[in-house]
Amino acid sequence: RIAAITLLTMHAAASAGATAPAKTVVPVQASTSAKAPAKAKTSPGLPTLLRAVEAKYTEAGTLQAEFEQEDESRLLNRKKKSTGQLAVERPDKIRWQTLTPDKNLFVTDGKTSWYYTPPFDDTEQGQLIERKSSLVASRLMNALISGSFSTAKGVKIAAKSGNQFELTFKAGSAGSIKSALLTIDSEKKLIQSVDLRHKEGNTTRITLTSIKLGGKFPEEFFKFTAPPGTQKSKD
Repeated sequence: RIAAITLLTMHAAASAGATAPAKTVVPVQASTSAKAPAKAKTSPGLPTLLRAVEAKYTEAGTLQAEFEQEDESRLLNRKKKSTGQLAVERPDKIRWQTLTPDKNLFVTDGKTSWYYTPPFDDTEQGQLIERKSSLVASRLMNALISGSFSTAKGVKIAAKSGNQFELTFKAGSAGSIKSALLTIDSEKKLIQSVDLRHKEGNTTRITLTSIKLGGKFPEEFFKFTAPPGTQKSKD
């Protein structure tokens, strides 16, 4: 029942689950008491709009949003939609919680990553995969979602329209992903959606709403402690 999250591990998969423990859902409101903003550093080679987005996100330091994700499998000719909440604290902390239709939670503090699937009911065990963050291919998607475009390696960026940019990745640099299409809110300088095209023809579309920048997260927000009775696996 455990499977990697498409958006974070670059492999389309589905996971099943039931209601997660309440402590896994921690809504965080934007706050002016967040960490001191980092100095914005952007690549001069970026398109003007992407430089402005990167500077805004770098200064904010954190991001939280609601997401809708649609995965389309070319082989199976099937689509799957999911929704949830995400949070990012630059440079490498992520909390990605899928709420519908199948509940699961991915958390990384930059050193350790946890992927938790809650039990269907009280008669089952939840399942947890724990591994070093260096073994989880989440950096690329983190860079795209949090506007860290200058950190993406082996990528060619081309403007498709006034607010859309196609990123084409060098072979072997982005796992199964061949390219990504970013759609930007030009006025607010916010990332609205990311469309991923995989080598095998599968696609993933992530749409972000209720975006908040510059909030403060509790220290334990990007860590995970498994509930009692959870079946654990370490890599």
